Formats: sequence, C-alpha cells, structure tokens
Amino acid sequence: MNFRDLKIGTRLSVLITALSVLLAAIGALGLYGIGQSNEASRVIYEDSLQTTGEIAEIQKLLLANRLALAVTLITPTADVVAANTAVVEANIATITKIWEAYTAHPLAPEEEKLASQFAADRQAFVQQGLLKVVAALRANDIKEANRLVVDNVRPLYAPVGKGIDVLFKHQLEEAKARYAAAVASYHTIRNIAIAAVVVGVLFAVLFGVYLVRGITRPLGKSRAGGR
Repeated sequence: MNFRDLKIGTRLSVLITALSVLLAAIGALGLYGIGQSNEASRVIYEDSLQTTGEIAEIQKLLLANRLALAVTLITPTADVVAANTAVVEANIATITKIWEAYTAHPLAPEEEKLASQFAADRQAFVQQGLLKVVAALRANDIKEANRLVVDNVRPLYAPVGKGIDVLFKHQLEEAKARYAAAVASYHTIRNIAIAAVVVGVLFAVLFGVYLVRGITRPLGKSRAGGR
C-alpha cells in the first residue's frame, strides 16, 4: 500500500503514534539515567566516602595512641598513667571495630591485599608494641616503657603508618575513578537523549510537511477541477 493512499486520519495516527513512542523512549532513557545517577551516588558514598571516613578515623586514633604514650612518658604520674593507658586500650578497641566495618565492605583484590597486610602489621604493632608499653607503665616500670617505645613501638608503627596512608590514597583514587565513570555515563545518556530529541523534532517537521502537502495537493486539484 502506498503511503499517499492512506487517509489523513491514518497519517495523523501514524505521526502521533511515532511521536508517542519517541517520547516514551526519551522518558525511559531519562528514568534510566536517574537510576544510574542514584546508583553511582550510592556507590560513591558507601564504597568510597564511607570507607575513606573509616580509614581517616583509624589514622586519627593511631596518632592519638602514640601521643597518649608520649605524654605519659613525659609525665608518668599515677593519674596520667591510669587515664592514658585506658585511652590507648579504648582506642585499640575502637580501631578494631572500625576496621571490621571497613572490611565488611566489598573490597577489590588490590585493596584486599593492602588491607590484609595492614591488619597483620597492626596486630604486631598492638601486641608487641602498644600493649607491652601499657603493661610496663601500669607496672610503674618507666625505663622499660621508654625502651619498648624506642625498640618496638617506633619500628613496628612504620609499616602501619605507611599501610594506612596507602589505603587512604587508594580510597581517594577509587572515588575519583567512580566519579569519572559516573560523569562519563551522564554525558553518554545526555548525548543520546539530545540526539533522540533532535531526531524526533526532524521527524515531526518532515512528516508534518509531507502531511500538509498530502492535504493541500488534493485540495488544489479539486479547486482546479472546479474551475
């Protein structure tokens, strides 16, 4: 069947149907884009910002423990020893809890390897360093506590400090990569939507022109015949 043989109502129905399908497609694409944006935001928050905050909190508590021991060795009174050793133990427990929350997140293979190394280094630092100094301070053996800080705490902290720094930088790089991927996805969806709108407008204009011609030509012929 020739398209020119179709009735005007049929032609209008074709135009309306085509435009409706196009609008529905653009709407679906928009909803898909919104969904992708929400998912990207969730991933950036849960897998990047949240874990970055946990790593930063661990960094802060590690520094707080070293500072508490340093202050105690400078002023090793009974009250200071009691207060600061309690702080160190509380911080150790808090770090462990935060670390468990951090490792509960899905970790990439490289990040999991870094996390495993940090956990091993931290265990040695806590068991052979911090807790031994705490025990010496509570036994009022200040000389032994000083020796342990020099011989154990300082060298054992080196890989711990480096490990937590590497994990923090890794989180920043992951967040940057996820943000870049989200931006790229947004640009792709936006460009497709723009292209769909342009195609739809061109289709409507061309079809409209064709439809108008299909209406005016028969009218012109009928007028000419009437004369």
